[in-house]
Amino acid sequence: MFSTPEPLDPDDDRPPYEQVAITLSAAIRTRKLGRGDKIPSQKELTEAYGFARATIQRALRELEDEGLIVSRKGSGVYVRNRTERPAGLRPHVEQAFASENVSIDFAGFSSETLHGALQEPIDKIRIGRLTPSTINIRILMPDMSVPQAAPVRREDGSDDPRLRARMHDMMVSFTRSIANTMHELSVLGLVNEAKVSVRVVSTAGHSSSSST
Repeated sequence: MFSTPEPLDPDDDRPPYEQVAITLSAAIRTRKLGRGDKIPSQKELTEAYGFARATIQRALRELEDEGLIVSRKGSGVYVRNRTERPAGLRPHVEQAFASENVSIDFAGFSSETLHGALQEPIDKIRIGRLTPSTINIRILMPDMSVPQAAPVRREDGSDDPRLRARMHDMMVSFTRSIANTMHELSVLGLVNEAKVSVRVVSTAGHSSSSST
């Protein structure tokens, strides 16, 4: 049962209501606050975070707009039994980077989503607000040299080598960017070791891998 909110970062320059909303959202998406759980009262949140009640109210409105919580008159505020939006990578990546030894396994059609979710923790490492010792990222990608269930042509749902080639280029671009960033963190001495491993899997069951 979630009772004490995570402390806020004193160097975070985002508006207070947004900081509170992000912290509570991460608690919901990572199941520290489970479906149907009651959110601490506005008074409790005001005392815990040290912000005015109006700030807490705005943060809760943000979560309600996201479909994460629901207000029940006379009862309180609860996590929805079925959230309207799927949990994104961001809260899980942020949780991973709270560890001394960061380990992330990712599988997808491209690493664009992972690339985006990594930006904030990487920025925090660069300015010294996060200090992991090691980072190990493993990425699993489909082999776009062979036909896939997606992407396909919208018109007839058939395979299109040009779409697969475009997806392949996206995969290479974002994965290379992640690998280059990890290399930079290592060279600058911001982490002791940073490694990115990539494995490409075909529908035929064959796979190849590389690491940096």
